[in-house]
Amino acid sequence: MWMHPYVSEKLRELEREQVELARRRLPPRAPRPRPVLFAPLARAAGRGLRRLGEGLESWSTPGLQDEREVLLDSRSG
Repeated sequence: MWMHPYVSEKLRELEREQVELARRRLPPRAPRPRPVLFAPLARAAGRGLRRLGEGLESWSTPGLQDEREVLLDSRSG
């Protein structure tokens, strides 16, 4: 099969690059152990911050408090 000289040279270059990359490739790293003691603390802190944020949002929204009072008044009367 006839091939253009530029194409054949480019294919050789690509093949050399692949071989060089294969030589440089480092062995895979061992997985790092998860910090067992830190995870529950981080989870609890995140949950608390989320609740605090929701509370601040509901406190800073003026319409929600008034709507809750209207709903409570309509149920009792």
